[in-house]
Amino acid sequence: MELSVKTEYNGKSFILNRGKVKEAFEHFKDQEIELTVKKWKDNHTARQRRTLHGWAKIVADETGQDYLSIKEAWKSLFLKDAMKDKDGEIMVDHHGEILEYVKPTSRLNIEEYAGFLTHVQIWTAEFLNIKLPTYED
Repeated sequence: MELSVKTEYNGKSFILNRGKVKEAFEHFKDQEIELTVKKWKDNHTARQRRTLHGWAKIVADETGQDYLSIKEAWKSLFLKDAMKDKDGEIMVDHHGEILEYVKPTSRLNIEEYAGFLTHVQIWTAEFLNIKLPTYED
């Protein structure tokens, strides 16, 4: 099966992850499936993404770190979450420690992203003595 999916969003063309789409079709091979196409809705705003990246660049310039490291540090500070099994139970290792992961910013909704930005702004002011521009959304 050959599969190519191209879409346009905000005037930019994208080829969707063909491997994942093909894998999904292969999973349901020889079965009837229903394919739904709907307009993409962002979990968070472009302004929120621009704010985070802009702030990371400001802190990178002030500290000498690269901006991706700054962003990853913020995520590890403020976006840790407990891993859960298929039944929704929190997972622990053989020492009884809760297993955690860092939630990607792409999974944050608008309110969660706003809270994340607030944490970043306060932490950066308190611990790095860097005042970031105000974010309001």
